[in-house]
Amino acid sequence: MKAVAHYHSPMGWVEIESRADRYLTAIRFGKSAPPTAPTDLTAKALIQLRRYFQGKRGFLWKWPLFLQGSSFELQVWQYLRTIPWGHCQSYQDVADGIGRSKAARAVGNALGKNPFPILIPCHRVIESSGKLGGFSPGVSLKAWLLTHEGVADLFPSTERFARR
Repeated sequence: MKAVAHYHSPMGWVEIESRADRYLTAIRFGKSAPPTAPTDLTAKALIQLRRYFQGKRGFLWKWPLFLQGSSFELQVWQYLRTIPWGHCQSYQDVADGIGRSKAARAVGNALGKNPFPILIPCHRVIESSGKLGGFSPGVSLKAWLLTHEGVADLFPSTERFARR
């Protein structure tokens, strides 16, 4: 059974999807499916997302996630989970970190397929030049997340997204 819950975050609607109350299957930005009755898992995930948006750290990594992807994508996503709050790495750093130094572009492709933005923090990966790079939900949302985590002052390209 699929369950869908929504949370109206400071950056807009966030949708959490779970299957059979056993694991989360996706997090999406925007309201794309009608909500269902919350399960224990989606209710707990919503509480944790609220805590994230309140600036509290350290809770998002404990969720059972249903991950489907190539072995390369899974390796990239696992690596992303090691990038701490308020820190960024470049696409090249990630490629080096997984032992595939010539795969920076492929890292970007894997990030674009990440089914769990925020939980698997692909927003913390930027270009070596300091530019934000891409983000499938939108670069302005990436900038918002980095600003929320206190990274905006490190990268001039995020200054215009600072909290007001």
